[in-house]
Amino acid sequence: MGQVLSESKTKHPSLKAQAGSRAVHLHSSSLRAEGVGVTYQWQGGALEVFRDVNLEVQRGTTLGLFGPNGTGKTTLIRGLAGLIPIEGRVHFPDHPAEFESKPKISCVPQSYSHSFYPWASLETNLLIHLPKPFQNAKENRNAIREAHDALGLKLDLKRRPTQCSGGMLQQAALIRAFSRRPDILVADEPFSALDFEVAGRIREGFTRAVREFRICALLVLHNIEDIVEVCDTVLAIPGRPYTTNPQLQGYALAKIFENKVDRKRIRKAAGPQAVSTSPFVEAVHRALEARG
Repeated sequence: MGQVLSESKTKHPSLKAQAGSRAVHLHSSSLRAEGVGVTYQWQGGALEVFRDVNLEVQRGTTLGLFGPNGTGKTTLIRGLAGLIPIEGRVHFPDHPAEFESKPKISCVPQSYSHSFYPWASLETNLLIHLPKPFQNAKENRNAIREAHDALGLKLDLKRRPTQCSGGMLQQAALIRAFSRRPDILVADEPFSALDFEVAGRIREGFTRAVREFRICALLVLHNIEDIVEVCDTVLAIPGRPYTTNPQLQGYALAKIFENKVDRKRIRKAAGPQAVSTSPFVEAVHRALEARG
């Protein structure tokens, strides 16, 4: 079984998923996890990251994972997308049978700046990652433009990566992810490098694009404004190992919240201050403070 890196980006090369821990993948109208868990074999012992996680992400909605570093957030979203072996059952969202046998998955990694070829323009970099980039050049360029516009961006795609700031490359990484029209989008802090003005516009565009393209989006986030303005539901993870099953003893209980705040009202009222004092955010913080 292949090597798996933990959410904390461990440097131990011997860290591997426990044998026989591959999830069963089925199909559903949404992305659903049933009894999902991950246990690593590490330095002669077992390291359990999480157990018995049950959640659902409808098409056109975004689930945000929020909590301290090292609690397995990136490991979980990668496992739900089928990118690493995990325990339990994962039901993938249905997609047209004639398109392909497996759901399409797009990723926006933290190390997005290393995923571009420096000798090519941003547009060429995006085209390379789309199906049949040369045979379907016109269709792929249209898909890139639609993703760019849906996100509300104003990015010059003729630039080369070496001519771009970190925020510009992060915008390009988001365009690349959406232009594939994925069933599942996995992103690790996708707004971290954006300035205040751009971030607000892209958060709104991100939510619009997820709904328009009917994507199941899974995000790791640490910024409260990102969570409130983008996420439909939030999994608040207080520690490791964690579970969503309140009957399991000795585990940190991770609670799932629906985002019931009025995002536009908060944005107009007082910006970050209104966000930080919203009932939703207070409930998330209470969940993170609770153990077991």
